[in-house]
Amino acid sequence: MLIAAVGPDLPLLNTPMAIVGSAMVILADSDGDPMSPGLLWRNRAVQAVGDASYSLYLWHLPIYVFAVVILGSDIPALTRLLLVALALGIALASKRWVEDPFRKAPVLVASLPRTYLFGAALIVTVVGAAILVGGLNTR
Repeated sequence: MLIAAVGPDLPLLNTPMAIVGSAMVILADSDGDPMSPGLLWRNRAVQAVGDASYSLYLWHLPIYVFAVVILGSDIPALTRLLLVALALGIALASKRWVEDPFRKAPVLVASLPRTYLFGAALIVTVVGAAILVGGLNTR
């Protein structure tokens, strides 16, 4: 509880509480209990959101930022729900048509060194482009 009192200045101090809470929910799963979270986790829609959670993580902030720029900072609740639905839709689509094809690409799956080389080349390309446009000056 002392950690929680620190506040938003140091959000990483709240991280252990989130980890312990998540672990408690996972450990509470009991197949025989009708109130078990396992019943929810086995739902296909919940699993689809879980599968696309990284895509959702990547898409939610740009969508929200664009909404704030276009609509202003006072976004009504219904509009926020629509933005969540939009982010989820884009996340599911990008997982299906971008992430999965790259992850399962025969040219990458066939050779682990080729996969690492491709990843390293992407990193060098992105960092090089950032340096060229001066995007790392504030870091």
